[in-house]
Amino acid sequence: MAWTYAGIIGRSYKISGKTLFTFATLRERIRVECEVSRLQYDLSADSLLLIDDYQRRLKVLTALGYVTKGNMVSFKGRVACEIHHQELLITELILESKLHLRSPAEVAALLSVTTCQYKNGQEVKFEEGSIFELLRKDVEEVSNKIEAVATSLRTRVFDAGDELRYDLMQVVYHWASGMVS
Repeated sequence: MAWTYAGIIGRSYKISGKTLFTFATLRERIRVECEVSRLQYDLSADSLLLIDDYQRRLKVLTALGYVTKGNMVSFKGRVACEIHHQELLITELILESKLHLRSPAEVAALLSVTTCQYKNGQEVKFEEGSIFELLRKDVEEVSNKIEAVATSLRTRVFDAGDELRYDLMQVVYHWASGMVS
């Protein structure tokens, strides 16, 4: 006899010879208990503690043009929704044309800043006027713009010091250029 989900759900089962139940009843009870827990949390002080932070972040998104005054997501916001890390920074880099005139190797190097998890503990130094210094300035300019808007609205979006790493920029640039060491 083959077991099917429908066959298990419809049957009654005895537990310790006393209780009769069905899995459908158990599943419904668990669903209701989860819903009650969620509603209790929504009404609790813990839930309300985050509302101010939410409102401030919404103001930042509105000031940067990701959300309209009517709380509708704008084109810029839809672009950011498709990005899964450093959404605001990457969207600003794209829409401020910081990537348009760059070579593929330069774009790869620039984006490596947002994904590098390696930290050697020292600040990376680039030669003045080098492409790496120009890329760093582009990233920092956009990052500072976002941070300035967030600060003016008394909130934090991200900590650039913790999130942005320039350690692999040169390596990624040379790799994307096809250079072999």
